[in-house]
Amino acid sequence: MSILDIKAKSEQGRWFNVEMQINEDYNYDERAIYYWAKLVTEQLSEGCMYKELKKTISINIMDFNFILDNDEMHNCYKIINTATGKDDKLHDIFELHYIELRKFKKTYQEINSVLGRWSSFLTKASKLNKDNIPAELKMDKSIVKAISAVDRMFDEEERSVYEVRMQSLRIWKVKSPQQKKKD
Repeated sequence: MSILDIKAKSEQGRWFNVEMQINEDYNYDERAIYYWAKLVTEQLSEGCMYKELKKTISINIMDFNFILDNDEMHNCYKIINTATGKDDKLHDIFELHYIELRKFKKTYQEINSVLGRWSSFLTKASKLNKDNIPAELKMDKSIVKAISAVDRMFDEEERSVYEVRMQSLRIWKVKSPQQKKKD
């Protein structure tokens, strides 16, 4: 289940596709490439010049482990020269990011980047409110704003429903594939 899908264009003309996925999808790599390619092709109408294509960045935030042989929570893919193994910037129009939230294990004190702060927010949002913001997150005005927005969206009853739903999802994720088929 995808819970967020955003298509945006920056002031510099770069295109972004941001997707949050909470259910495991073993074909997610093909899906990510498809949405990236779609965003590239949508930039041009018939008769336009290819030089008008802008950099396209796909950011996939997942609540499951996708790249199994790698413990890094953030992996970025670009087009490289396979002979040299280097990015020679010849095809610097593509970035595909996978952010696997289950691999994020840092404490608040260990956070030292914007990605770390947002990953912390996404993995601990249910425990945060405007009266309970750790100093490491409070320094980022965007995160403080996001926490305030979450507070406004959820009253106490809605937060309880959300927490029950999240608990159900956690239980569902630990079931075996055979148990899931029965459900």
